[in-house]
Amino acid sequence: MESEVLGPKYWSGIFENDIESVFLEQDRLIILVNTRNEAGEDAVLKISFEWIAAFRFMDEANMSYYANLPLITSAFHVYKILSGGWSNGEVRQQGILDASAGVYSEYLVSTNNGCIQVLSGDTPKIDWN
Repeated sequence: MESEVLGPKYWSGIFENDIESVFLEQDRLIILVNTRNEAGEDAVLKISFEWIAAFRFMDEANMSYYANLPLITSAFHVYKILSGGWSNGEVRQQGILDASAGVYSEYLVSTNNGCIQVLSGDTPKIDWN
C-alpha cells in the first residue's frame, strides 16, 4: 500500500486519541479528532471533505492491515491512500465502488481508537479547531 501524509503532526508521546464526532450533510463530511498538538496540548483536529462518495468507520482493531503499515504509525492522523486501499486494494463485490474508480481519491483518518476511510473528489481541509 502506498500513502502520503496530510495535515499537521500530533504529539508523539503515549496518549489516547480518537474520533470525537462525525457530521454528514449532503455531500459534506466533517470529522473531529480529539488529539494533542505537537506541543502536547489537548486539541481537536477538524477534517472537512466537501465532495464525498462513500465513507466507513471502523474500530482500529478491525483495521489492523492499515494500522501496521509503517507510514500509518507516524505522528499524523490524515493520509491520502495512493494504492492498495479500500477502493483499489481490497476484495469487493462486483458493482461496489465501480463508479468511484478514477473519480474519487481515498483518504484515511486514523487514531488509536477508531479510523474512517473516505472516498472524496476534493482534498480535505485540515485545521486545528
